[in-house]
Amino acid sequence: MLLRSVPALLAGLLMIGLVGCTPSVPVQPVTGVVTLGGKPVPEKTRVNFHPVDATGEPASGLVGPTGQYTLYTGSEGHEGALVGKYKVYVTPDSEATDYMEGGNPSGAPGMSYGPFPADWCQPAKTPKEVEVVSGENQIDIEIP
Repeated sequence: MLLRSVPALLAGLLMIGLVGCTPSVPVQPVTGVVTLGGKPVPEKTRVNFHPVDATGEPASGLVGPTGQYTLYTGSEGHEGALVGKYKVYVTPDSEATDYMEGGNPSGAPGMSYGPFPADWCQPAKTPKEVEVVSGENQIDIEIP
C-alpha cells in the first residue's frame, strides 16, 4: 500500500516545485528603446520601472547597443512586468567612464549620474511615468 502512494507523493511534490517557479501574477512583455537627446543611451545602462502602487513589483532591464531593452521582474528574472503604473528611471553602467568624475554629480564622492539629468536617476524625482497594460508593451523612453 505504501509503495503505491510514493509515486503520487512524488508527483505532488514536483507540481508544488513547478508552481513555485512561476510568478503568482502574470507579467506582461515590455520592450522599448531608451534615448538621450535623440540618441541611444550608453550600452549597459539599466532602465528601472518603479511601481507607483505599493503592491506592485519593480522591473528592470539592461540597455543593448542600439538603446533597446527588455524588462524582467523578480529575483528569478521573469521576462516582463506586472500590469500597473510605474515611475521610470535609469542607472548608468558603473563601469563606464562617463559614470565617474566629470558627469552630473550624484552626491557620492567621485561618482556621477554620467550623461543623465540627475532627476532621471532617482525614482522619487523622475518626471517619467508609464503604464504597463495586458498584452505586448512597446514603451520607448525619451530623455531630453
